[in-house]
Amino acid sequence: MPTSEGLVYNDNVAGLAIRIDRFMVELIKSTSANVSEFVEPDTARLESYRSELVGYLDWVVAQPMMDYPETHPMGRTLSAPMTIPEITNPMVKDAIWLLERLRGELVNGESARRASGLIKFDENRARAVLERMKAFLEDYVANYTPVDMPESSPAAAMTGPGLSGA
Repeated sequence: MPTSEGLVYNDNVAGLAIRIDRFMVELIKSTSANVSEFVEPDTARLESYRSELVGYLDWVVAQPMMDYPETHPMGRTLSAPMTIPEITNPMVKDAIWLLERLRGELVNGESARRASGLIKFDENRARAVLERMKAFLEDYVANYTPVDMPESSPAAAMTGPGLSGA
């Protein structure tokens, strides 16, 4: 049974999932989500999110497997996978879908049942998605934005502002 809406037993998989969830919200609320171009600040943000995930992944796999005989299995409750609203920009949708796939593979992978770390297969899947995101930004977004779509834009309502500081 998939665990994407419930528990994982791996602190590191939970850590990756909460980062991915937050980055997805950032993309949904971005300026680029509501227009037909991936604006430069949002492109830089997405690359920083991707880079942060690579850095966390590198740290996770460099750590020794933890021995928690008295506390494992200890579940970490995850938020339910978010519903992705209608978004005008298909490039932003593509980026969100990559993050959604990454999260799903991690929280439903065998590593989610360990106390910490990632098995090689889950690590390889995560790295492949993150490399694909890098290629998406460098080979596609950098070359094909903006796109003039006057007859079909806006394709969706505004995704709304981010959270306020209150």
